[in-house]
Amino acid sequence: MCLSRAYFVESTGERLLAESICGMVQNERGITLYDIIGRQITVKGMLKAVDLLENKVLIEPEKGE
Repeated sequence: MCLSRAYFVESTGERLLAESICGMVQNERGITLYDIIGRQITVKGMLKAVDLLENKVLIEPEKGE
């Protein structure tokens, strides 16, 4: 099973947000990430990249996040 990790992309590098991500939805509040056991986290930011080979989701945080 291919699950992903989500990271904020910051000037100092990547900061891990969540692991075992199996889904995500962009909505008016930001990006909601869902993990394999049904937990969810919503972050304010913009999707920067999804690397399917490395199983990485990169999110650029909204200013002030």
